[in-house]
Amino acid sequence: MVVDGDDNVIVTGFSTSGSSFNWDYATVKYSSAGEQLWAARYERPGSFSDVAQAVAVDSANNVIVTGNSTGSATAEDYATVKYARATGAQLWEARYNGPGNSVDRAFDVAVDSADNVLVTGESTGSGTSADYATVKYAGSAGA
Repeated sequence: MVVDGDDNVIVTGFSTSGSSFNWDYATVKYSSAGEQLWAARYERPGSFSDVAQAVAVDSANNVIVTGNSTGSATAEDYATVKYARATGAQLWEARYNGPGNSVDRAFDVAVDSADNVLVTGESTGSGTSADYATVKYAGSAGA
């Protein structure tokens, strides 16, 4: 959960959708009075499980969510999504598949003073166990 510069509350987590037993990111933005302003879901194509772990906001109050998402040809990857502050429309998505092409789990997200997005967690290396991995994305487009 995070509170933006306008005192809105943004909550993220995961839930199932419809008859699928796979999880999707579920992010909801509430006004300071508790009124739902928007809700957004993220589901990786292929209906694999997607588990949101952390949320942050940038200086414009856009919402950034990160977590774990099973890829179509990989195990879990970091999946980071940026949503528009007013509507919850997805602005960009960035994925990180570590060098071991195995389990990569994002645990936290932060935004620096230049609105770049930093995601940290664990990543299986090539021939090693889980290592720390931190990825920095350009806030404007997720590169």
